[in-house]
This record gives sequence, C-alpha cells and structure tokens, in this order.
Amino acid sequence: MSRTDAALRDRVFDALSSESYAEARRMTERAMREGTGDDMIRYLHTYAVERMGDLPRAMRETADYLAAGRTEMRREYMRLRAAVAYRIGDPQAAEFYYDAYREEPAEAGLYSSFLLAQNAREVDEAELFAAHCAYGELFADVKRYTFPAPYRHEKIRVGYISPDFRRNVMQNFIQPLLTAYDRARFEVYVYSTAAEPDDVTAALRPYADVWRDVGEVSPGETAARIRADEIDVLVDLAGHAAGGALPVLARRPAPVQMLGLGYTATSGLHEVDAFLTDAVCDPPGAGHERYFTEELVRLPSQFCYVPPAHLPVSRETPARRRGYIVFGVFNQYRKFTDEMLSVWREILERVPASRLLLKSQVFFAGEMRAAAEERLRRLGFDLGRVLLEPADTGYMRRYLDVDIALDTFPWPGGGTTCDALYMGVPMVTRYAARRSTRFGCALLSHIGLAELAAMGTEDYIALAAALAGDLDTLDDLHRGLRGMMERSPLMDQKGYMRALEDAYRRFAAVGSERTV
Repeated sequence: MSRTDAALRDRVFDALSSESYAEARRMTERAMREGTGDDMIRYLHTYAVERMGDLPRAMRETADYLAAGRTEMRREYMRLRAAVAYRIGDPQAAEFYYDAYREEPAEAGLYSSFLLAQNAREVDEAELFAAHCAYGELFADVKRYTFPAPYRHEKIRVGYISPDFRRNVMQNFIQPLLTAYDRARFEVYVYSTAAEPDDVTAALRPYADVWRDVGEVSPGETAARIRADEIDVLVDLAGHAAGGALPVLARRPAPVQMLGLGYTATSGLHEVDAFLTDAVCDPPGAGHERYFTEELVRLPSQFCYVPPAHLPVSRETPARRRGYIVFGVFNQYRKFTDEMLSVWREILERVPASRLLLKSQVFFAGEMRAAAEERLRRLGFDLGRVLLEPADTGYMRRYLDVDIALDTFPWPGGGTTCDALYMGVPMVTRYAARRSTRFGCALLSHIGLAELAAMGTEDYIALAAALAGDLDTLDDLHRGLRGMMERSPLMDQKGYMRALEDAYRRFAAVGSERTV
C-alpha cells in the first residue's frame, strides 16, 4: 500500500469514528472515481452509505461486490449484507447471517444474529429450538468453571450482564433491577457490555453495589472477573440480541445462571439454568418447556415497566376533534413483513378515511422513505392515507395523535406496546402458539385487555375495525389506560422484585449444592 493510500484510509477512518459519514462518503467516492480506491475504500464507502441511512444503495453495493467474486473484503461485505437485510426486514436476513457465520465459524455472534433474525419469520418452533441447541455445541470445548465449595455470603450476590445499560428501549425494564431490589438481602453487580455508555449509563451506575464496564473485554476475561467476584446468580438480560454475553455464560462463571428480558427464546446453553417468563407467554401445561434448555420461572409479568417521567395524559381519542381514525405503528421497520403491511392495508379499507402512521428510525433517510413508499405502492396502499415519520426523542407525545396502535406479527413489540398503553392508546395484537409471538397478548392480559389480542389474521383485522367504530370505548380507554397500567403487574415494581428475588433465593439454595 502506498503512503497516499494509507493516508486516505486514515482520513476515512477518522471521519467514520467521528460520525462524519457524509465526509467519509465524499472521500471514498472521489477515490473510486479517480481509480485509486481499493476494496477497503470501496467497503468503507458502502459502510458510510449504510450509516447515512441509504439502506437500499448499501444493499445494492454489497450485492454487486459479492456477485463479482471479489475476496479481499468478502467477510466484511457478508456481515454488512446481513445487517442491512435485517434492518430493512428482508426475509433473507437470517439466511444472510447464516452465510456470514459459515464464512467465519469461530464468530458465535454471527450465529446469534442468525437466531435473532428468525423472530421475524413464521418458523416452526421445533426447528427454531434445534437451531438454538446447535449454538450450545459451539462451546463444547470451552472450559467451564467449577465450584469446589459453596459461597457463604451474608447477602446473595446477583450479577446482571447486558449491553443495554444505556439509552434504548430496554432501559425501561432494566431500571427496577437496580433501583427496587432488597438491599438488606442482595448485592447487585453490573457487568455492562455497552459499547458506548451514555447519560442513562451514568444515571444507573450509582444504584449498583459494584459496576464493571466489560464492553472491550473478551468473554473469557469477563467470565474470570465474574468468577473472582463470587457471583451467586448471574442474569443475562440480552440473550442472542446484539452485544449479548452468552459466550460468557457458556463458561459457567456462576453456580446459578439465568436469562430474561431481552430475548424471546431459549439460550440453547445447558449452562443457563432458568428463563424468566410469565404464565401468558408460557402457559402452564402448554408444553413450552420442551423448547427450552432452561427451567421456566413464571413471574407475575415477564416485564416490569418504568415509563419516562412527566408525560401528558390523553383526555380523549384524537378522532373526536380530528374527524377520522389514525392507526399507529411505532415498531422497528424490520418487523414490517409484506404480510403484515397487507393486513394494515385491509384495515384501512374497512375503516373509511382512516390514516396509518408508521414511525420508525429508518425513515430519517430520504432514500429509505422512498423505498418504503415504493413497497407500500406495490402492496396496493393509497399513499395519501399513510404517514412515514422517523423516530425521535419526543415520540411518546406523538401517541397523543394516535387513536389505535397496531402490533406487528410474528415479532410483536414489547417496549413500544408498553409505551402506547401508558400514553392511553389501545393496542391490537395478534399471537400464535409460538411463545415469541405472545408478548403483546401477555402485556394486554396483565392490564385486563386480553380481548384486544387476536389468534388469527381475520380476527385481528375485525378487532381493529370494530374498535375504530366505537369512539365511546376509545374515549374510555384513552382516559383509563394509564391507570390500568399503573395498577397492573406491569408496573408493580415491589411485587415484581419480590417474585424475582424469591426465585433468586430458591435457585441460589440449589446452586450452593452445585459443588465438586
């Protein structure tokens, strides 16, 4: 590589690290026009395009590179293809992640991403379980810690490991774990794998007895740290989600290990002892246990929601003053399947003059908005009845303009559902036998609105259309939902933590006997 090429790369890397994506794109485009751009420069250009939100172009460039049979940046392009496909809800995302994993079989994170991407597909649950069990086999040769003698701590040491101790949807569910625990009986250790700590990280940090930043530490080193801290119960809050720490748990650094909150299915690891759920997501007697390598621990609610403070209250359904119904979907765009979009189009057709508000982060880029509009046009939408908006920090107040929220299927919302309900907006959801489709059903059941959960497509459409035609009921729900939330298990921090800590005590007693 010449000094000129090296200097160019350095300038591009500097621009990317400072999030000056337009500048990085400009420099790489100039180099390619002048014929001085190698495969690395080409890849950095595609990466800058992706960061700027032009996902359709990033996908085209990735496909072009791979189709050309070039090899220097093949692995990087395969990873990027999968990531972009996942963000745009491409049905091939899981397949692309698996292809990337086969290219780099030592990268367990790629296999986790393959598993995560399958949540957007209607996959047979037995097939999904088998795929998760295969993940456990990746660590067959990893050395596990043993426990020659039980710990005898005055307080039970609970360790939470996650990338989500930061500003994101999970912060509303993580907060009670750090702010509402019984300090007389428990000590809380946090192992934050967050790549970029922020103001939320700083706000949560003082609540832990011990806080350790391990985002740049290897799984083996993190496991050694946890073992040295003599954690009694280690809880992974992310599972196979991005930045998850299951490779740490595969090493068994704690005598009791659990999974909960941030993932929808089993870990696939026999080293994980328990999975935190509830009786609606996993009804007793339904046989869901056969799809878990863990023991199911049913809490009053799988989640405990803490909303942002000082939010306004809905006084009536907005259609009263506006004259027409607005359906809202604030879920991630990757959850928008063509089948789901067609269902929403049918709802619009059954509710004359209604509108559909789609609010998602990807719409900040004009190219992505244009691609979404073309997709909707292809599916038969009247674009005059659809609003596309990017997500923003004030999105909670935007719910005051929404009459009815519509959930996604087969990958329903969690945080977005709680947000909508807290802002007084009723949510219509669909569910099936597979437990990962049942989040919306569980959340509605916990607040006494199980009737808004439909088992099939036609019932989902009929529920949404009937609710749209009953403004009196909508008024009652808009005024009453916040109180229903506050009185429900979804926001009962004391009850939630009491049940969770009872489970910790029970498993810790068993874990103390797991000695060799």
